[in-house]
Amino acid sequence: MAARCGSSRLGWSCFNPASLGAAPGVNSSRKVTHHLLRALRGAAADPDDGRVTFAEMANFVLKQGIEPTPGQFVAMWGPTTVLTQPAATDYQRAKPLTQPISVVSCENPLDGHASTLSQLLNRMFPSASPIPRQPSGRPFGQVDRILSILDAKSVGVAEFSSNGVKLIDKTIRFPVDELLPLLEQSRPYVFPVDTVGVGHVASDEHGHRVLLAPVKDGETASLVLAVVGLPPSLLAVGEPLVTVLRAIWNTDIADDPFSAEVRVLSTLRSVYGRLPRSLYERAFDLYRELIDSFHVVFQPIISLAQLPHAVGIHSFEALARRNLSQTRAPVNILQEAHVWGERFIVERDILLLKKAITSYAEADRDRPWDFTKPISINVAVRSLLSETYLDALRESIAEAQLDTRIVTLEISEQDPIRPGPTEDWLGEPLKYFHRRLTKLAHKLGINFAVDDFGVGYSSVARMAELPLTQIKVDRAILHHPLALDELDLVIRIAHHAVGAAPGPRVVIIEGFDVSTRKSCERAWQ
Repeated sequence: MAARCGSSRLGWSCFNPASLGAAPGVNSSRKVTHHLLRALRGAAADPDDGRVTFAEMANFVLKQGIEPTPGQFVAMWGPTTVLTQPAATDYQRAKPLTQPISVVSCENPLDGHASTLSQLLNRMFPSASPIPRQPSGRPFGQVDRILSILDAKSVGVAEFSSNGVKLIDKTIRFPVDELLPLLEQSRPYVFPVDTVGVGHVASDEHGHRVLLAPVKDGETASLVLAVVGLPPSLLAVGEPLVTVLRAIWNTDIADDPFSAEVRVLSTLRSVYGRLPRSLYERAFDLYRELIDSFHVVFQPIISLAQLPHAVGIHSFEALARRNLSQTRAPVNILQEAHVWGERFIVERDILLLKKAITSYAEADRDRPWDFTKPISINVAVRSLLSETYLDALRESIAEAQLDTRIVTLEISEQDPIRPGPTEDWLGEPLKYFHRRLTKLAHKLGINFAVDDFGVGYSSVARMAELPLTQIKVDRAILHHPLALDELDLVIRIAHHAVGAAPGPRVVIIEGFDVSTRKSCERAWQ
């Protein structure tokens, strides 16, 4: 049988049934021909695409056990020539074409350091670990804590200003005499700086290598951490490490390590926009646990009147507190959800909603009055657009067996009413949101209020156009020179029904006291 050759894109292949051993007989040649035809008809087809190449055909024939064995000489580079292939429609009916794919996220500057940053966080915030103490028994200072976290040789804190470098604090082994000249020569790079928080690595001919991390910036001076002997793995993290050190320095870890870790992660998020997935999920779990540890207290809202018997409790507002001894809301922690986006915001509001509804229902069982007083709960704009939040609202009210009509959701003044990056609202944002609230009020039977009119995004347009049953005025208005005119405007707007509101809205004024009493009374006359 004659040799058959097939060319490839970059080489060639030849198959010769008589190249090894004696020339085969007639039967052997027929067997070779028979198996060649079988191979071409699909017996040697690639299982993924159904094609028969010259190499696969030759390999198939060699495996048939023909005696004497046909010889094969191959010298090729690149894919071998395709000899036959099935009609696409026929093969797709028999077996769909499948090819493995690879999908990876676009690289983030922190992706390569996620493991190192996680280890650093574990050292900063060991679970159930007491704050370390020095041999003298006093708590570690900030520089001692930074040293223990970074596993460096020594740490110093220096003030960089136009007058020079002044050492403020240091750990025991910080080589002051050796490093002060290096710090002085580095001063033009560190202070003043155009970008807040930019770090530098300074080194000299003596082998000193120091990370200079600004932790506080001012017009006349900058406070800078000087870290000596930093492990190479941490030094490789670069600018994100400086961001972490800055956050640590400005956070009281000893006072509340749980919220401090959330704050450090939130700082990374705000600076770099996106964190590696592992750090993002770590932050979400921590934030969820932090919010879930909050307490809910109920502040009474008092109805005022000229006659004493008409003065009394109108309703209650649910307020979040870090612990029961606090009189002010943990605003910084609550607002950190906005650094992370909708998932954090909705989860925060769901957890606080459930706590408020459950606690209020339990307290209401022992009420001294004949009927359940209304309750107001703060909510973000994004949560009112989330079906997950609305499902939690329905379930919580049903489980607590409360009348939906006593529940009022106060729309946060901190949130703009506008579509998210991937959303497309039909019509003007305020009109779209008006329709949304009207639908929810009809479907769920709940009420809505605008929170803290006079600050943030709580505008006259919100107050006038949204279907609200009450309007809350921020205490800042009461101390404004035009408080009388502003209150008069609020009350006149409140007298006009909008959407689901059946009539005049209730006006609630925060921070009412003796000093603001006359202004309020005149506004009502």
